[in-house]
Amino acid sequence: PRISSLLPSVKEAGQKLFRFIKFFQKTVVYFLPFGYDINTNLDFYPLYTQEGEWKAMARKAYSEQEREQVRTALLTTMLQCIVDRGLIHRSIDALCKQVGISKTFFYTFFPSKEELVLEALRYQQPKLLQYARQLMDDPALGWREGVRTFLETCVYGEKKGIAVLSIEEEQEIYRCLSQENFQTFRNDQTKLFRDLLEIFGLSADHIDPRLFGNLSLSMMMVYKAIPNTMPFLFPELAEDMVEFQINALLDAMQRAKESGNRVKEDVQK
Repeated sequence: PRISSLLPSVKEAGQKLFRFIKFFQKTVVYFLPFGYDINTNLDFYPLYTQEGEWKAMARKAYSEQEREQVRTALLTTMLQCIVDRGLIHRSIDALCKQVGISKTFFYTFFPSKEELVLEALRYQQPKLLQYARQLMDDPALGWREGVRTFLETCVYGEKKGIAVLSIEEEQEIYRCLSQENFQTFRNDQTKLFRDLLEIFGLSADHIDPRLFGNLSLSMMMVYKAIPNTMPFLFPELAEDMVEFQINALLDAMQRAKESGNRVKEDVQK
């Protein structure tokens, strides 16, 4: 008798729970933080009236292909941000708004803006290698002219769409990275410069890839720092400075290349 008397109450409680779940699915989710989602293929983003007032939360489901498109859009947008010298003042909110996703959906791709920056620079690396190969394969360009064109393109990255971090940007990114992630990216950089040297006909035995990286990056970063970060340098001679540095680097690379060729010839004999 006691159990039978409890059945109506249990049934009523179950019905209330069911109604609550349905209510939560239709209503409460709209009050969760923008972008909240257990399923990383779903995104919630705000809808506004023409007057700019909040109206509702819209939900969009992404396929794996669409997720990859969003990821690529984040990478290319970040690269353009670096080219435009807007990295330091660009927030994740502004980045998400430009790509058209919510902030929390962003975090299903990258844990931070700094990690996005590193991944964007990695995303650029194969394109740099491909560009270097095209220059080396161009019959209209000699070896020296091809390498010079590559270095000039990187130095004047703003004009050519090549992303190079400024001194301030490097400092900001480094402060927010773990040593493990920093070392991983450094290894990626070493491999990039080793691959570039091989494309240019030089091995790591001829020139240390890290030295080549230091010389190349310092040239790019110093030029980018004039005149705002390094006001005591003479901005009217910045391009002359770059030309001198490129010529000096090319001379050293050419000597190393010729020395390596002589060693190969001696071995073959």
